[in-house]
Amino acid sequence: MKQHIKLISLCLFVICALSLAGCGKEKEVSPNATDPLPQMTTIPSETDLPTIFQEQNTPVTFDYKPGSMGIYVKADPNMTADPEVLDSITMTLSDKDTELTRHRVSNCQFDLVKSGRQIGGFILLDIPREMLEQKPESWEEFTTIVDYIAKQIMPDIYPSGSYICGGGHVDYGYDISPYMIFMIESESKIQYIHKIYIGENHIYDFWHDTSWMADSGGTIMSTLSAEDIKPELNQLDEWTIHDFSDFPGAPRK
Repeated sequence: MKQHIKLISLCLFVICALSLAGCGKEKEVSPNATDPLPQMTTIPSETDLPTIFQEQNTPVTFDYKPGSMGIYVKADPNMTADPEVLDSITMTLSDKDTELTRHRVSNCQFDLVKSGRQIGGFILLDIPREMLEQKPESWEEFTTIVDYIAKQIMPDIYPSGSYICGGGHVDYGYDISPYMIFMIESESKIQYIHKIYIGENHIYDFWHDTSWMADSGGTIMSTLSAEDIKPELNQLDEWTIHDFSDFPGAPRK
């Protein structure tokens, strides 16, 4: 009789233990309405970060070759701008020889690519406006501007010769004429032309590699439209300075 009672007690203990274990599991997988829900922690993706922050932390890389000089023309890495500044510039992407590809490098630079090479583009310049408010009165004053710009966007090579004209020539027949045009030539006589446009908020450099741009940028200049670049800011007093004495093989004065 005592063994029978012990057996019944043991069975009741096992049943109670199993019931308590089942309740514990049910509570674990099915929290009641008063229990707080677990909080999800998300890490913002790169596209969620401010564009300027992305640019300052992302090195500039190119998936195409440089131009004839063998170096890439690059905007100052310390320059910052809103994406719509260069995105608002439109033009016909052609040099009358072939269609050009527009490649956005950063908020401060887009390149024109032809046959897999960087052959031109638009770059924002960090240059004091007082350097552009008055035309240069001498070759020395002009070379100061060239030196300032060349070291900023072409630090890997320095020009062996230069040429300049400016003042927004109205006889070009363009709606927006550049304020200044200058040529940078390497020791091997490879030439890059830089056309400087003055905007209300920014200074723009439209440059091209003469070895690859068939029409010297004429198609782009004649179809150029930009919200920030105003014609009246570029049509200043016309001026031209020539000095070929620094060019290799040029006649001396």
